Amino acid sequence: MLAKSRWLFSKIELSCGKCGAAAPLGTAVCPSCGEPMTAGQEKRERASADYFVLSVIPVMYLAMFSMLVSGQFSSRRALAYCSAAKSDLSNYQIAQWAYFTDHNMYTTATSGDGIPGFRPTQNVTLAHAPGSPTKDGFTVTAWHSGCDDDGDGKPDVFTFDDTKGGLQK
Repeated sequence: MLAKSRWLFSKIELSCGKCGAAAPLGTAVCPSCGEPMTAGQEKRERASADYFVLSVIPVMYLAMFSMLVSGQFSSRRALAYCSAAKSDLSNYQIAQWAYFTDHNMYTTATSGDGIPGFRPTQNVTLAHAPGSPTKDGFTVTAWHSGCDDDGDGKPDVFTFDDTKGGLQK
């Protein structure tokens, strides 16, 4: 890295304000006319290609980084949607058990006022399985429109079966 910085600064020269002659960096007096060299008279003699390369490389790195991050972001977002559906099943289970404690039966409601204390996440749909709930338990499914973990183009459906002991997928 040090060698590269020496190369960059080795091409910087001073130019005389009076005669325009070039002088190496660190020169106090112009070798042609004897005029003192003042600060701010640096003249950079680099090819425009050097400037182009030095400015394009960071842009290329940023572009590649953003492509990598955006790909990971979409897969993480789908994972979050699936987690929201699973979380809603867990919360629904707790609300159903609380309802059963108060009423000695399970409710067919999946949201709103039918089951106090439970509201599903936006875009998560819950539905009871046919014949559920019974006096012994309940089976409910949940899915989110953006949850497609297996890549088949359809939302993944998660099932909570109280009689079988929990989340079934």
